[in-house]
Amino acid sequence: MIINPIYEVLLKKGRSDLKVALREFKSEDPELEIVCFHLQQFAEKYLKAFLYYNKLLPKKIHNLIYLLNECTTIDLEFEKFNDSKIIELNECGVEIRYEEISQIDLEFIRLVINDVLILKEFIENKIDVNKPENLF
Repeated sequence: MIINPIYEVLLKKGRSDLKVALREFKSEDPELEIVCFHLQQFAEKYLKAFLYYNKLLPKKIHNLIYLLNECTTIDLEFEKFNDSKIIELNECGVEIRYEEISQIDLEFIRLVINDVLILKEFIENKIDVNKPENLF
C-alpha cells in the first residue's frame, strides 16, 4: 500500500473543496455561505500543503492570515496575498460556519474565486505539481 505524503493528500482534498465550491456557485440558486466555506477550506488546505511540503508542521488552526504568514517565512512571494480577498475567507471558516455572514454576495464570491485560482496555481508551481489530474 502506497501512502501519499500529507501535502499530496491536502492538495487532493483542497481540489475537492474547490470543485464543490465552483459547482455550487454555478448552480441556479447558489448557497453562497456554502461556497464561501469550501473556498476557505480550499485555501486552508493548500496553504498547509505548502507548509508540509517545506517540512514545516503547521499548527492545528484555521486562520488563513496565520497560515499565509507561516508560508511567507518560507517564501516572501506569499506577501502578495496579504491584500487579497483570500484573507477575508477567515470569516467563512470552521469556527463561525453556523453564524450568518452578511457580507457574502455574488461580487465577493467572484472576486475571491479569482484570488483562490491564483493561489492554486501559485502553490502548485511552488510544489511543482504538473500532473494532469491537478488541473481544472
